[in-house]
Amino acid sequence: MLAEGRSSVSTLLRNYRELLSIGVHGVGVAIERQTYACISGLLCGWSALFIAVWVGAVLGVLGAIGGFFAIGLLSFGFAGASQGFAVLGALGGFGAGFAVGFLSIFGGSIASAPDHVVAAMLVGGICAFLMTLICLVFEGTFLDFRQFRRPSRRAQEGALTPLLDEVRARMGYSSRPQLRIADVPLPGAWTHVRHIVLSKGLLEQMDQDEIAAVMSHELHHWAARDALAMRFVWGCALPLVLLANAYARVCVPITSRPRWASLFAMVAWPAVALLQLVVASAMMSEGRKQEYEADAAAIAAGYGPALASALSKLKDFEIARTGWEGALLRTHPPIEFRLEAIEEAVAAERTPRTTAASKAGRATTRRSRGPVRSSGSA
Repeated sequence: MLAEGRSSVSTLLRNYRELLSIGVHGVGVAIERQTYACISGLLCGWSALFIAVWVGAVLGVLGAIGGFFAIGLLSFGFAGASQGFAVLGALGGFGAGFAVGFLSIFGGSIASAPDHVVAAMLVGGICAFLMTLICLVFEGTFLDFRQFRRPSRRAQEGALTPLLDEVRARMGYSSRPQLRIADVPLPGAWTHVRHIVLSKGLLEQMDQDEIAAVMSHELHHWAARDALAMRFVWGCALPLVLLANAYARVCVPITSRPRWASLFAMVAWPAVALLQLVVASAMMSEGRKQEYEADAAAIAAGYGPALASALSKLKDFEIARTGWEGALLRTHPPIEFRLEAIEEAVAAERTPRTTAASKAGRATTRRSRGPVRSSGSA
């Protein structure tokens, strides 16, 4: 009994040491690949930037109202153009008011106590690291809480694990993540640090080859530690993420919106703006590169045509489940460009001495323009 207890404790400690090693490696990957995203997340989420934007917007609105009426009255009757001058006055008043409010809060913080700003960002970095480890260790529990279940042993879902093993073998990976099922009707797939989640809608609307292609795409994300790196960025911007998620839950639904949703929106909107416009923009270049690399890995494993077919079905069902995932949508390339890259890479397989993966990589590096319409799905 004592020996069994010691063995269990030893196994537990070994597992935790392994998870700690994975977490440290993932943080290193995040800092290396998403340097600007980590810095912008810490700056926007842990300094006075949020308050500065909110105060600046309030003073900007007051300045716009004052500028509109002041310039409008002063220019009244001037060649009948008083309305145009009033609009210019409103724009000028908003800019002046926002600048005064923003600089008085954030500029004053930087000027008077820059060490406090740095200290706040360091605390945020430590919290991000700890939150990354917590999410890594308890990922299965969190997925259970979100009702992402294990696959059933029945025919359709029972074949998923052997299919994932087949895909893993074709891609040359010695291990694989666990599978979870999301009982939602829309097709989608996304990767966590130790799990891949497939939606019920994806299983019902796609054939086996298309599901295998989606798995190959997500397996590359898993093997490259992309999900772990993004989890650390998530931790860096955690205060913004919490507010943005609450905003998406409270203010976005039209039918079930509570009466106090407008009041909450007035308080939380800077979090959504900073997350979408600053943090997501900093993630965009690397995020698009990761999607193209995952597509190239699937093509190299022989799933190019099936992946193109799967993407064609997924492109009309691009949704975000949280405010954070809504920000991630902006970091992914348009599916149309991904389909173009797959077609070029499959055609390039006919060219001697050139692999599909290298051709896909070159074909997709040119695609960093255009409107963003993709999601965390394959």
